[in-house]
Amino acid sequence: IVISDNASTDNTKEVIELFNDKRIMYYKNKINIGVLPNLRKAVKLAQGKYVLLQGDDDFIIDKDCLTEVQKIILKEKPGYVRLNYLSLSPDKKNIFDFRASKFYEKNVKIRAGEENSKIIEFLLKADASFIAGVLFKNDLGKGVGIFYSDLYSWFPIIFYTTKKFGAIYLNKPYFIAGWSVWNKKSYSRYPLYSVESGKLSTEKLLVFLKSRLKNNEYKEFRREHLLNVYVKNFMIIKLFTGRKNMLRLAVRIRELEPELNREIYFMLNLFVALIVPKLILRIIRKFYLLIYIKKSTQKTHKYGKIIEKFVA
Repeated sequence: IVISDNASTDNTKEVIELFNDKRIMYYKNKINIGVLPNLRKAVKLAQGKYVLLQGDDDFIIDKDCLTEVQKIILKEKPGYVRLNYLSLSPDKKNIFDFRASKFYEKNVKIRAGEENSKIIEFLLKADASFIAGVLFKNDLGKGVGIFYSDLYSWFPIIFYTTKKFGAIYLNKPYFIAGWSVWNKKSYSRYPLYSVESGKLSTEKLLVFLKSRLKNNEYKEFRREHLLNVYVKNFMIIKLFTGRKNMLRLAVRIRELEPELNREIYFMLNLFVALIVPKLILRIIRKFYLLIYIKKSTQKTHKYGKIIEKFVA
C-alpha cells in the first residue's frame, strides 16, 4: 500500500504506525503539491503488478473485496479493471448508486487490440472520471502516465492498458465513494465547469482523443461531449460557478463547435439558464437530488448490510 500524504495536518502518520506493517509505504510531502502531482507521485511509487487508486474519503466495502478482485485478475489477466462503487451522501445518511457517468448494469469485457473508438466508448461508459475503483496493470509504456487535467487525468493509462491487455467492468460495488459539498468559499474554482486560460477543463481529454480517433469519429464525440457535459447543464453551471463563468463556457463551446451557434437546443438551454434566478435553481436542485437519491436507494436495497455499516 502506498500512501502519499499531501502535507496533511491530522494524525495520519500516527494511525499508519499503529499497523506496524512494512507493506504500507508512507510518504509525506513537506508542502501541498496539488492533487494531480501527488497522484502522479503515488503511481510512480507503486511496486505491485497492478495499481488500485483510492481517494482519502473512499472506503473498500469489506475485507474480502481485494481477494475477490485478485482471483478475477489472475484468471482474466486484464490491463484495466473498473470496479463499481456506491456513493455516500455528504450528510452520511444515504448510500445510493450514482449513475450520471455509469451506463453498464452488468459485467462487461473488452478484448485487447480492439478499435480505438470502441475502447474509448467502453472507458467512458464504465465511468473514467471517478478515482475510486480505478485498477490498472503496472506495465506502462514510455510517456504513459497521469496528465494534468481536473478530470480523466488517468485516461492515457487506462486507454493504453486496455488497448494492450483488454479490460473488464465489474458491476458489483467494491467501494463506497464519499461525497463532499462544493462551495465557492472553500474552493477557488469548480473542477468540471471552470474555464482556465480560455480552456475547458476537459480539453486535454479532447486533445488526447483527437489523435486516436478518425476525424469523423472525433467530431461526433466532441459535439456529444460538449452537449451532454456542458450545454444541458447550463443551469447547474450557473448555480455553482456564477453567470459570468457560464457565459465564458458558452463562448468557448461555440469556438470549439461553431455549428452550435445555429442550434435551438444550445440557445434555449443558455437562455433558460440566464433568466431563471439562482433561488429557483437551488430549489430545483434540492428536489431533484431528493428524488434521485430516493429512487436510487430503492434500487440498492439488496446491499442492505453494506449500507448499515456506513450510514450514520
